[in-house]
Amino acid sequence: MFEAGAELIGSYRCALTIAAAQLTLAAGGPLAAYVPAAARSYAAPVAAAAGAVGAAAAGAAAVPRSMAPPTGPWVDELEAKLPGEPIRTTLAGWSAAGLSLTALQATFGAASDPQALLKQLREASKQKGLYQMRVLIDDYAGLPGVSATQYAPNGLPPDEIPASKFGVDDSTLNLEGWRAATFSDKAELVELKPGDKLYRVTSDPINDPLGHTGGYWTRTPPASLEEVVGGTAVMPEWNNFQRVYEFTVPDPATDPTASVYHAWEGPAASQPVSLNYKDKVDNGHCLPGGGNQLFLPTKFTRAPDFGSHIIDVTSQHKAW
Repeated sequence: MFEAGAELIGSYRCALTIAAAQLTLAAGGPLAAYVPAAARSYAAPVAAAAGAVGAAAAGAAAVPRSMAPPTGPWVDELEAKLPGEPIRTTLAGWSAAGLSLTALQATFGAASDPQALLKQLREASKQKGLYQMRVLIDDYAGLPGVSATQYAPNGLPPDEIPASKFGVDDSTLNLEGWRAATFSDKAELVELKPGDKLYRVTSDPINDPLGHTGGYWTRTPPASLEEVVGGTAVMPEWNNFQRVYEFTVPDPATDPTASVYHAWEGPAASQPVSLNYKDKVDNGHCLPGGGNQLFLPTKFTRAPDFGSHIIDVTSQHKAW
């Protein structure tokens, strides 16, 4: 799908030109559905004329960005190192979608294997998109919530925590050790009350069809992307931050099939900016965590009716 002249990346913070949106649609990529409808009728002819692809977030404000191929000695050098690659149109498409040309120049200039870096960027564009790509090029100014401090693990010991410790005699609610390590200071098993509402920021359904039924939630809707990435320490390689969902705890009194819900609650542990890219684990940046999070055990999230209690509230609560 991603051949010469067809580079698809997800952009959820930056605003794009109509041209970038048109190119996305023509490429037929997985985020094409989120391009504003007004851009769609022009998609094919613009893509045929250009050949670099950008992606637009639904509802993003239109801010002009140049689609002209970048120039300069660094581009000439990169083109010479990567013969046969459509470097200029690729860089133009990435820039239009929100990647920093300055960061791209610095990263490619320092890369011992620019072909491998190009491959990583293309793969990231197909996985979670723009924010994941920004990690690859160390563009942390474009990543709300990232702290310019060295990652220091502060999670709980990776030991299973039994539900019985909190007076609940149900081993299916035990917190696995690796889940315990995603909490700092404490993780407590709490009973959720009927009518309680929880919120989850996750990928759009085309990127992750089951993202809305994941385990990690918060008690309040997100005020900003910084709160999600930094406060609850969500790596860009896990999430494209495109959707906000609301789960309402059902009432067994009115719904005979409803469960009594429990969740593990506590502050999120810090995380590196990436685990996929080993050179980013100890690179002087981290996701600090500290925000309150809840983990719903799989007993609940894998129940057949769990999704029926979840609604999409992106339009009300996505501010980025």
